[in-house]
Amino acid sequence: YGFIFDSKRKRFVKEIKGGMQVFDLLFYAYPNEILVKPVFKIKLHLIEDIYHQVTQKEKSYNEETQTLGNSLGQIMKHYDNSDRIGTTEDISYKIENEDDIEILKKVIPERFKEYILPYFNKNSSIEQVDKLLNEFPRELSIHNRPYPIRACIAIIAARLVRNPNYNELLKIYDEETVDANPENRKEFEDLAKLLEKEEY
Repeated sequence: YGFIFDSKRKRFVKEIKGGMQVFDLLFYAYPNEILVKPVFKIKLHLIEDIYHQVTQKEKSYNEETQTLGNSLGQIMKHYDNSDRIGTTEDISYKIENEDDIEILKKVIPERFKEYILPYFNKNSSIEQVDKLLNEFPRELSIHNRPYPIRACIAIIAARLVRNPNYNELLKIYDEETVDANPENRKEFEDLAKLLEKEEY
C-alpha cells in the first residue's frame, strides 16, 4: 500500500501530499509475556509547522507531534461501537510463546487493512481534521487524545479551512484551556495571536 519501513525509527511510513501516514508497533516486555500495541498517526506538515512556531517543547520533540492518531484498539471501538471519545481501556496483543507471534503476523495486517488503511485514506486532509476535531469541541476526541494540544491542532485546522465557526471555536478552546498547565496555556495564547496576525 505504499508504506516503507523506516529502519531508524522502526516504523512504517507513507509520504502523502502535504504530510505522512505512520504505522507503528509498541512493545512492552514483562517477565512472562510481551504486549504489542499497534498505533498510527497522520502528520500534516502545514498544521504541525504552525503549531511548532508556538510550542514550548524542545525542537527535538517536534517529530512526535501528530495531527490525528490513536491506537488500533481505540479506533476499532470507534468504528464498531460508535465511540467518538475513547476510553482508557485499550487493546494490546499478548505474546506468550512463538505460536502467538505466528497468529499476530496474520491478525495485525488484517486489522490494518480493515481499520487503519480506511482511516488513513479518508482522513488525511486538513478539511477532515477540521471536521473530526471541531464537531464536538468541548469533548475529548478519539482522533487526537492529548489535551490541550488537540485544541491547538483543531483551531489551526479551523483557521486554514476558514471554518465559519472559527471565532466561536476559538472562544470555546480558550475556555477549555484556561486551567491547562502554564506551558500549554501559553502555547494556546500564542497560537491565537499568531493565527490572528498571519494570513493563511
